[in-house]
Amino acid sequence: MAWTWCDRGRLPAPYPVYAALCLLSLTSVGQCLFRKPAIPPLVKGQPFQVYWNVPTSRCSTHRGVDLHLDDFGIVTNRNEMFIGEKITIFYSGRLGIYPTYHSGDPENGGLPQNMSLEDHLLQARVDIDNFLAQDYQGLAVIDWEDWRPLYARNWGSKRVYQTKSQELVRGRNPDWNQTHIEAEAKKEFDKAARIYMRSSLRLGQSMRPKAYWGFYLFPDCYNYHYRDEFPTYDGQCPDIEIKRNNELTWMWTQSSALFPSVYLEEKIKSERGQRGKLYARYRIREAVRVALLTKEQYTPPIFLYCRSHFIDSKTLKPLNEVSRGRAPGHHSLATP
Repeated sequence: MAWTWCDRGRLPAPYPVYAALCLLSLTSVGQCLFRKPAIPPLVKGQPFQVYWNVPTSRCSTHRGVDLHLDDFGIVTNRNEMFIGEKITIFYSGRLGIYPTYHSGDPENGGLPQNMSLEDHLLQARVDIDNFLAQDYQGLAVIDWEDWRPLYARNWGSKRVYQTKSQELVRGRNPDWNQTHIEAEAKKEFDKAARIYMRSSLRLGQSMRPKAYWGFYLFPDCYNYHYRDEFPTYDGQCPDIEIKRNNELTWMWTQSSALFPSVYLEEKIKSERGQRGKLYARYRIREAVRVALLTKEQYTPPIFLYCRSHFIDSKTLKPLNEVSRGRAPGHHSLATP
């Protein structure tokens, strides 16, 4: 798919860079692997769809550039608005009350264990009414990235959520040893995160039952080891992360759509794009796998977030289609 920027790749100021993406509906990917059917295509007769989730509305109004997305059958909000009748993203400040830490300081209690679920759902109800029409039937993507719903996955800059959870337990139980404190902190964080996120999905589905609700970046299998094992990288998801995704079955069951990502870093590029393809392939396979864990009659649709540019390129360096040495028409997103 062609990607054209009306102003040298610059995004309108209000939107973060990661919002520059297209959204692919993979409602029929891997049908031969499914033990139960996927839901019927959202658009009749079109099992594979492309959604435009790029803030390009100003291209036409400010630059006089028409991207002609309809010519490619691309689904987009009216006037290519970033939030509209086809797709809406709820960032942390747009749906309820989000507990988080910024620069070490807590906001809204900091931890999901410290927030008021009632207050959150009351505000979320107001926000849903403000952003989504009563008959909304599009994609409703919740983008909460400050912490992850599994305690064990809050590493690196997110380790503060482990530390603060331990402090919370230690304050109530000063005589406990560290092992006991960590175990209880994990238990309490995971439970609170599950209640917080699942309740948010349930509220959205009760208020806008025809919308497709899910969390951005889920599922993820953290197959980023190409950074350390580049020559031998096979793209496979680590066993521990597959096990952890099984612990999130409550999320896959409650979600009415899955929104994983296959954004590529420039470091992954290789001859014929093999590593990039492996990276994407196993992430998609993991999304298909967790979709099968649900108890519903149909598997939820998978909408794959992708970009035509490397995410770590300051100049928005594009990916290319590499077909050298391959059969005609067989292409993949890669870089030479």
